[in-house]
Parts: sequence; structure tokens; C-alpha cells
Amino acid sequence: MELSDFEKMVLEALIEGDPEENIIQQQLVDGSVIDRDYTGVGLYTNIKVSENLPVLSKSNLYMEETPKTHLRHPELEAGAGVLLWFENGKISTLECYTYEGEWPKNETPFTVKECADDIQRVADVFRDRGSAN
Repeated sequence: MELSDFEKMVLEALIEGDPEENIIQQQLVDGSVIDRDYTGVGLYTNIKVSENLPVLSKSNLYMEETPKTHLRHPELEAGAGVLLWFENGKISTLECYTYEGEWPKNETPFTVKECADDIQRVADVFRDRGSAN
């Protein structure tokens, strides 16, 4: 299986500016989707990468220790987050998750925003909900 347009869009935003962006891109070009698991509140896309490609210094970590990418969708007031997991220096899993609500069936309306643009907006959504109770 191949990455969906949605997954490609998210991955491009996640890796942009990473010191090892070139290696990650090589892995993505070569990689194939093993499976997708829609959990109801998110998505796990498991990716297989060839053994002969360069490995990353990130061995068993994830990208987004400090979130920089935020997903917006008309059905998700607070939006969604994303993580990219690595295992033994290779991409292993793209994880997307809602902050609240169910994962939309139609991923086409998703847009990617810099987290700095949206952090205050998400905080405001939850603060307003808390004060309404």
C-alpha cells in the first residue's frame, strides 16, 4: 500500500527543517504502508522501510518532542495532533489523533498549520468549555 495524500501532506510538514530531513525523505520514497489502524479517535499508519537505506540518529524516538504541527478539520473544533515514530533509525509509524471527538471519515478537508499558530486557539476552546460547565 502507498501513503495517502493526507499522510504525505502531514509527513512533509513534520519533517520540514529536521536536520535529517534528507534521510527521512529517502525512507519515505522507499517506504510502503504495512497497514492502517483507524481507532475511532485517530489513525496509526505503520510503514516498512528497506534495510539498505541510511538510518537516522533517532533510534527509538518520535518526532514532535515539542509539537510544531497541528491539524485542522471542519469537524474538529480543537483540531488534531500528530507524531512520527522511529524504530532502529527507521520510520515506523505515523500517529494522528484528535484532541476530542471522533476521527473524521473524510480526511480531505484537513489542513496543516504550524503549532504556534494554533496553540492559543486550542487552549481557548478548552478553557471556554471548562467555564461553560
